[in-house]
Amino acid sequence: MRLKFPNPVQSWTYIVFKDNDGRIYAKDGNTGEIVASDDKDLGVVLQSIIDRFPDFKGSQTIYIKPGIYKMYTGVRTDKNFSLIGDTRVWDWVGPYGGIKYPTAYPGVLIRLMTDGIRYFDLGPENPNDPSDAASFAIANIGASASDENLVNVQHQSSVFIYLRNRVRQSLFDRIFIVGVGKGIMSEVTISGSPGLQDVYFYRISVEHPYANAFEIKNGSYNIRLVDVYVGWNKTDANIITIQNAFAVYVDRLWILGGTYRGLNIINSSRVIVRDVIIESLKGSNGFALQYINDGVIDTVLLSYDGTNSPAYIFYLNKNNNLEIRNVYARYKNNTIYLIGSMPRMRNVRLFNVNNNIEYSSENRGVATISAGSTRVTVTHNLIMKPTKVLVTPFDNARVWVENITSTSFDIVTDAAPATDLQVSWYAEI
Repeated sequence: MRLKFPNPVQSWTYIVFKDNDGRIYAKDGNTGEIVASDDKDLGVVLQSIIDRFPDFKGSQTIYIKPGIYKMYTGVRTDKNFSLIGDTRVWDWVGPYGGIKYPTAYPGVLIRLMTDGIRYFDLGPENPNDPSDAASFAIANIGASASDENLVNVQHQSSVFIYLRNRVRQSLFDRIFIVGVGKGIMSEVTISGSPGLQDVYFYRISVEHPYANAFEIKNGSYNIRLVDVYVGWNKTDANIITIQNAFAVYVDRLWILGGTYRGLNIINSSRVIVRDVIIESLKGSNGFALQYINDGVIDTVLLSYDGTNSPAYIFYLNKNNNLEIRNVYARYKNNTIYLIGSMPRMRNVRLFNVNNNIEYSSENRGVATISAGSTRVTVTHNLIMKPTKVLVTPFDNARVWVENITSTSFDIVTDAAPATDLQVSWYAEI
């Protein structure tokens, strides 16, 4: 006997769509009743829908049909909801200056028409209950700052997604943002609020923000950035800042271009960053880690040409129990700025603009103590002063190491050899 299973049916609380004249409507997903409309502003329609949500912490779902929508006003709520764009895809031509990229983007494009506002201002703000929480999901949405002729512009102070206070168990997935003041930011505005908790950012692209692509600060727990592409900000701001966080996981991050720091993590614990590409920064530092307790940075590629090179590849300030491994960097200026304890470094290679290895985390070679001499000075080409140096003579002789500095060390023997004495050496920081 064959079993037949019913097709799954998605139940949307509300459905947003446009008519042939461009008017925007929202209808009840169950009854089909039109519950909101506006001549041109998606923000008005979305806020009208959200105002209909019940006060209890249930979850409402808004589905947006494919199309280009203008948004003049922002949405503010502390009620749980999901905003889902159509999952079908099409090529964005307008937001990228007429260039078609070989990829697909969400079928919903929101044209952001007003600078200086928060388009999605989400989260509780109850001074009598700092533990009050809300949950959100936004997925399959494209957004681009535009003028009335749908030509791309650069905002300076708009924020696409603003998360306040205790936002927890939330997901932001497949969101593409172009030309805003800031892409996604969070902060605590009520004393005692724990901030973000269990919030995931997946498959996010923020291009040409005026300031930060991501700014997550003032408390967060279990924050994940996975498959994120950001770059080309316009002012001296960190492209990504994560501050005062516990349990931070960043995986598959690409930062392309910018004017200040690429990735800046401050005062955070239990930090894992892996599979990162940072290239063509013009500003201060490529990768800044400050006041980190317990972290692993693994598999990082940093690439800068002769004109676009930061002051430091790594800016390391008073970190504890930090390991950096599998780093390959091409640079022009200085290498690493360090205050406090040295992190463990393994398999770190720093190339100069001529593609030659100039510094590394470990190195080895063969030195020669000339006949009649008792020592030889070895230039180790390590990033900084080594913590371990091992020497082994080829012949029967007693050798040891003296005068270890950030650039060299001496190999010494107790008796001058009659013929040249070769000594194998290994050093690591």
